[in-house]
Amino acid sequence: PLAPLPGSRHVVDQTIDRASCQTWPDRKLRSKSGAQRLALTGGLRFPAGAGDAHPPTPHRGEFGPKSKAAGRQMNIAFILNGESIELRDIEPTMTVLDWLRETRGLSGTKEGCNEGDCGACTVMVSDAGGTQALNACVMFLPQLNGKTLTTVEGLSGPGGALHPVQAAMIEHHASQCGFCTPGIAVSLAAGQIAGEADHTRQLAGNLCRCTGYAPILRAAEAAASEPVPDWLAGLGPAPTAALEPELPTTPEALASYLTRFPQARIVGGGTDVGLWVNKDMADLGRVVFTTQIEEMRRIETAPYMLRIGGAASVEQLRQASDAYRHSNSRA
Repeated sequence: PLAPLPGSRHVVDQTIDRASCQTWPDRKLRSKSGAQRLALTGGLRFPAGAGDAHPPTPHRGEFGPKSKAAGRQMNIAFILNGESIELRDIEPTMTVLDWLRETRGLSGTKEGCNEGDCGACTVMVSDAGGTQALNACVMFLPQLNGKTLTTVEGLSGPGGALHPVQAAMIEHHASQCGFCTPGIAVSLAAGQIAGEADHTRQLAGNLCRCTGYAPILRAAEAAASEPVPDWLAGLGPAPTAALEPELPTTPEALASYLTRFPQARIVGGGTDVGLWVNKDMADLGRVVFTTQIEEMRRIETAPYMLRIGGAASVEQLRQASDAYRHSNSRA
């Protein structure tokens, strides 16, 4: 392993490090297909304290001031790879990526740019509105409340059966160094569930410096005709969700909260404020999330206009705009 520079954060990924270690027992890692399978299934888990030879990646706060929100801690509930999770007294600005890697020991979800650009941290989030591929590095844990989270470790089925996307990427040699591969596999799996036929658009948020994308697109086309695996069919919201005032479900509840705490930071998607926490180590203070306000997630069509809710996503806007233009072209 590379030694970190004095005073710097050691960002060498331990899973990739081990893949090149000649003393590692899994000799399949020496073959290309074995390394691809390792990357596609999320690599290996190395929980904290597993051994001094390969220490877990230190939290960014170890080399700088850790951001800790001044607002109160929260409770949330969601599903992770089929398992019901209840978290109590969490920091509201802890990212999903940090929790997965540092607390849960799921190192398949990678940290690359840590600002929502490279896609190495892509996870799949499902709720009543469908399934999306999202960046875990700029998503705060409370945004998962009442939802289903699937990581690359959850793509494979019982007995280690590969997802069609994983199998196709191995078949078409769509992975080289492997660092970006988990995020790409998750993005394509989310696109398969959503019925996305434009693979280039589905992969717009995933960068790969090795393959040139051609084998990845061939793998995507090969997997497109396969059915969604049984173990991922029917993903949706979690059966239960925590009730927290910082997670209002109506505009009225949001207004009431802001009346009590007018200085609270409103968090929608988090793609902007997430960088304040990750890059500037900013303390956001008290935060309130619009994630669960269904009325604010709607986009309504009116004569000559679209009425866009404040919590609607850019993808929702793209789909609504396409549909609006199509309807007007026929008028």
